[in-house]
Amino acid sequence: MSGEIGHATMDPASEAVCECGNRGCLEALSSGHAIATAARQALAAGEPSALACPGMAAAEISAERVAQAAAQGDALAQRIFRQAAERIGLAIACMMSVFNPEAVFIGGGVARAGDLLFDPIRRVVEQRAIDRVRHGVAILPASHGSRSAAVGALALILNEILHLNIPACREG
Repeated sequence: MSGEIGHATMDPASEAVCECGNRGCLEALSSGHAIATAARQALAAGEPSALACPGMAAAEISAERVAQAAAQGDALAQRIFRQAAERIGLAIACMMSVFNPEAVFIGGGVARAGDLLFDPIRRVVEQRAIDRVRHGVAILPASHGSRSAAVGALALILNEILHLNIPACREG
């Protein structure tokens, strides 16, 4: 099954506005844009970080730059990425309880952060998903890039409507 959980409300008290108009959506809290925004806000509040480069405009801070700083040991960048990943893990754990998937594929630019993103996601899923659905579920980066949603939708059609019984949508 392919799904879009980015607009599920993860924090109803959040002031983070999503492009869909809602507040506290997973995307508003954990997307690449949200990660960059969190870093900019922390730097503006005076938190120390290697991201604070003299002469660099705030707009130059991207999720990719935050990921690089986190990989190099920057505590602020690590905290921002961990918080984003933990929210994603919580959303996945909730969806696993509903859909009982064989695998979960995560796409988008943030997925390029690799273990920096996937390790906390897997840890939260292990802690939060119910036993009978979490065992044996692979949580992997989507390898079809911007086409991942279309590939997932096609797999759903082939499996559910045409009854071709294709095993879990194989990436790659």
